[in-house]
Formats: sequence, C-alpha cells, structure tokens
Amino acid sequence: MLVTNETKITNFRNAFENNLVGCNSIKIASGYIGASEIVNYKSKLCDISNSGGLVQIIHGMGGVEGLRKNLYRKLIELDADLKNTNKRNGVFVHRTHYHGKMYITGTETSSKVLIGSSNFSMSGFGRNLELNYCHSDIETNIQASLLFDRLKSNSFLINKIILPNRTKEEIKQKKYGNFNPSIFNTPPDKSIEIRVTEASNLNLFLSKGRLNRATGIYTPRPFNEVELTIGSKDLIDLSNYLPDQLEPAEFDAVTDIGTTFKVKFKRKTSGKYDMRTLHHTGIDFMSTGREDGGRKLLGQYMKGKLMQNGLLNFGDPVTDDVLIEYGKFHLDLYFIGNGVVYLKF
Repeated sequence: MLVTNETKITNFRNAFENNLVGCNSIKIASGYIGASEIVNYKSKLCDISNSGGLVQIIHGMGGVEGLRKNLYRKLIELDADLKNTNKRNGVFVHRTHYHGKMYITGTETSSKVLIGSSNFSMSGFGRNLELNYCHSDIETNIQASLLFDRLKSNSFLINKIILPNRTKEEIKQKKYGNFNPSIFNTPPDKSIEIRVTEASNLNLFLSKGRLNRATGIYTPRPFNEVELTIGSKDLIDLSNYLPDQLEPAEFDAVTDIGTTFKVKFKRKTSGKYDMRTLHHTGIDFMSTGREDGGRKLLGQYMKGKLMQNGLLNFGDPVTDDVLIEYGKFHLDLYFIGNGVVYLKF
C-alpha cells in the first residue's frame, strides 16, 4: 500500500498507528525526528516497553548536524524511560549521515515495515506530500531488520555521544596586520587539488571520532576539521618551497579575507621507520596550533566560504556538486618568503 499523505486514507499517521495496534516491538530509524511526535507517541512507546516489548529509535542525522535543545531534552527523557524497563531499549544517534526513514513493527505472529520519505515528525506524518510503502512480506521485513541492526551498530545511545554544536565550533580568527591583497592578482605558486572523498580531506569530520573507553562516551570529529592530501606526483612544484626534511614544515598562512593562522605540511609515512623526507612522499596540509583551534581553522576558512555562498550547511559533506557550483577545485598557495604563505579559495 502506498502512503502519501494525499488523503486521510493514505495519511502516514493512520498507517503508522494501524501498525502499532497489538505490536510488541517497534524499531524506528529516521533521518530527522520532531519533538511533537515524541510528545504524541511517548506514552504508547513506553507502554510497549513496560510490557516487555522492544523499542529502539535511531536519529539518523543528529551525529553530524547536532540537535535542538528542546528535542535533545525530550529524547534524553524518552531514552531514560525506555531503559528503565528494558536495557536493550533506548534512543540512539547514528555516527554519520543516515537520511532514510524506516518503521518496523512486530506482533507475536507477524511484522510490518513502513519505508519511504516520511520522517518521524509532524511534517512527515501529514503536512508534506510524501511517498512511503507499507510492506508485510517476510523477505522485505528480514532485510529491513538486518539494515536496522547495521545502522544501530554504527550508532551510540543518545547519552553516550557528544553532539556537534555549530556555535561552539566557531573560532574567532585573527586578522593579519600587513595584509596585501594585490598578491592574489598574480598566478599562484602552487594549487592544491581538492579531492572529494567520503571521510577525509574536506570531509574528515565523517571519519571515526574519539571513543573514551573508560566512560563509553563518543565524540565525533569537529565539522571544520580538515586535512588536505597532496599526492607525491603533485610535489614537483611544491618542493621548491618546502625544506627537504623529516619534520613538518610550518608557515604563517594569510587568507584572501585577511585572516591568519598557522599551517603545516606534514609528510605521509608508512610507519615510524619510514625515513622519506618531505620531497619524496605524499603530504598532508592542515592548520595547526592546538590552543588556536588546530585543524579546524583551515576548515572554518574553506567551508565558511562555501556556506556564505549558500552551497553548504553545517553537518553536510562537501560533494563534487558543491565545488562545481562554487567554481573552484583548488586551494591556491602564494609563498611570499619569511615563512609566510597566502591562501586563496
């Protein structure tokens, strides 16, 4: 059956509530969750849990975009109530991007799956025109349950993950005193290709974060944490400006908007016994200085430009489409001497 919100008969809320009748287990994996639906269904979800049933909810996008305070508080409260009666129950947050919507309900004799575009929110349940399908065939339900288990294995309980916060990530950047923008009217000394990758370069924030083994609390990488990889084939021109050494080469960077921070070129190695110098191996380029924001400063500069142009939202990955619309696939470098490099993106 198609569930589209076009009529009362095809309304997602009706389909969801029909599936709840007599169920003793429910698994929800939704890209977004609305506080209103937590209020509307908390009692029913807790009734299932209090009766010994299974209730597990995964928020798909909170791990990269964060959550509003009110929604976070309601999810924390629901998680605590669910775990009071069954330790397997609870609210989970997916580590990376999950944008799908899936609702699996089960009784003693059968199970049903709603899969489609409706988030667990007021808009998804009735306001928006959506497209969902209600399945009851065994094979589809098995596949959906296996997918849910995979999603859950890459998720953390909501009280065991430090969620990203855009405001807290913003770092006040320093202005360069002798800024000379005319330098950018000349050809760059070197252009670093910006490679679009799944969980590195501008999307380093999507790689694994840091798990505190003692507390079990997971901290995702900051959205602005960036590390650009320079392949060994691109070192021909760059080697003219870098010392041939084992240690990282550090510079004072000045951006085309007049801000300044420390950067370094760090060699990529295959281990502690790899003695290839900066001229003979790949390089990672990043901002540095832990007390000043470390690798987040370069990301704040580059992603900030994409965001100012309306091409990127906090928590979104940088894609080929984003860079095509921006019109630039390189970071230009201008080495002006005295340990200073100008950057233009």
